[in-house]
Amino acid sequence: MAPVPSTASARPQQDEATFSICFVSLPASPLFSQSSTPRAIGGAEVQQYLLSQELVARGYPVSFIIKDDPLVTVAAFGAVRLIKSFWPGAGLPVLRVLHPQITSLWRAMRAANAQVYYVRGAKFESGIVALFCRIHRRRMVQAVAHDNDCAMETLHNLRNGVKKRVYIAALRSADLVFAQTSHQQHLLRDRSGVESVVIGNVMPAASAANLEPKGGIRKALWVATLKPIKRPEVFLELAARLPGVQFTMVGPKLAGLDGYYQEMVRLAEAMDNVEFVPYVPLDKIGAYFADCDVFVLTSRNEGFPNVLLQAWAYGKPVVSAFDPDGIIARHHLGFVADGIEQFAEIFERFAQDPAGELAMLGQNGARYIVEHHSAKRIVGQFVDTVAMRIKPPADEVV
Repeated sequence: MAPVPSTASARPQQDEATFSICFVSLPASPLFSQSSTPRAIGGAEVQQYLLSQELVARGYPVSFIIKDDPLVTVAAFGAVRLIKSFWPGAGLPVLRVLHPQITSLWRAMRAANAQVYYVRGAKFESGIVALFCRIHRRRMVQAVAHDNDCAMETLHNLRNGVKKRVYIAALRSADLVFAQTSHQQHLLRDRSGVESVVIGNVMPAASAANLEPKGGIRKALWVATLKPIKRPEVFLELAARLPGVQFTMVGPKLAGLDGYYQEMVRLAEAMDNVEFVPYVPLDKIGAYFADCDVFVLTSRNEGFPNVLLQAWAYGKPVVSAFDPDGIIARHHLGFVADGIEQFAEIFERFAQDPAGELAMLGQNGARYIVEHHSAKRIVGQFVDTVAMRIKPPADEVV
């Protein structure tokens, strides 16, 4: 089940510069499907969805270019216009780059006829969007979704050398580049010669009813796609060491990793204190964060994980192997752990937590979300930056 679309129709303030924007995000199609079929969705796609809904609520014309997904049966999602492009893998090997990839994406961008085209993450499509925008005098925004997106030598989404070079060329030619953290901003400048603007991720605050502290660690939560870079085996090893704690693992399957997925599921289901959940829709995942005492992130290599923001939004402390820009330590939002021994020590230390430190850390997290990641703050920064730095030309038919 897809999230509920926004029905707000507020217009931008008169002193705001309005512009139409098209999000080019082929993997985002499950967010607009009414099917209950389990399908993994990444943080980059969730962020584009959240941003699009906030822009729509402010009266900005928004469209999404998605893949040719048969489970998406509508041409609009609330006020967001949906335009289908190609299905990844369709067409003949080698030749598919030209058709249907370039031809159908080009046709979709023409149909969108937006002033600004937005791509998030290291994608081959960035090169097509960059060329389209240059030819048709439109503006391109490239957003970084992961630390690895910042330089040629660390690209992990693109294995083809040609596609890597196409993405880096698009990154350098974009009218505006957004980074999630200061660390990414430095990586872009130092390794790719690209200047960027830091814009945080959007995360709505949870209702006050979901912020009630419980004390101690009785339930731990892990949410990520089941793939090696996320290190789910660390979470399972932690569960094996702490049989008195209930561990919940939400882990959608990623295409091409069937063997790894089945092994992680087998290990999880063999443990009495582990509940494995293969898929939770975006509009239902909040209940899992509300019910846990602590959120665990075991990946060491990230961008700015949405799951950390979701935990803080629900007033939950985190125990994480990754600390974006050092904010966990600086704002006292949880604990940073490097290996299984540190993870276990933290859990054992706070098994009871009579001093209420976990509750205090959770309250810090809820406050951090309101002060740094509210829709009003982030969308305001986004709109102001696009309006001032890009200055889109007037609409013209392409």
